[in-house]
Amino acid sequence: MTDSQARNREVRDALAAQVGGVKGSGMPNFLSQLTKGEQARLLEELNYMNLEEIRGFCSRRRIPYKIMAEYPNGKVKATKDTDRKPIVLARVRRYLTTGEVGPPTLIPAEIVREENPPARLGRRDCL
Repeated sequence: MTDSQARNREVRDALAAQVGGVKGSGMPNFLSQLTKGEQARLLEELNYMNLEEIRGFCSRRRIPYKIMAEYPNGKVKATKDTDRKPIVLARVRRYLTTGEVGPPTLIPAEIVREENPPARLGRRDCL
């Protein structure tokens, strides 16, 4: 095994330990142990994770991936929808590089409809 292969294995094992285990913002410290090339490769290879893996990672670290809706009364609730993969991956990359979780996607109260839509939509009706 070459030095490069050994280092790659160490990186994968360390990431697996981080992903599988401890909550908190240990990721920026982990990334600082990698070379710039290894950091770039790791952040690029996140694209190959499936959504279940990404959501599991996000849930353990409280990185938002569900879309939130703000209601006219000021209440904020999670919708049944989730953000697209590129948006969630951008949050994961931000978390890995800065340790910051960032805000969820929020639908403003002005466009949230609480009641059912009218039977026949008019020109000014919102969906």
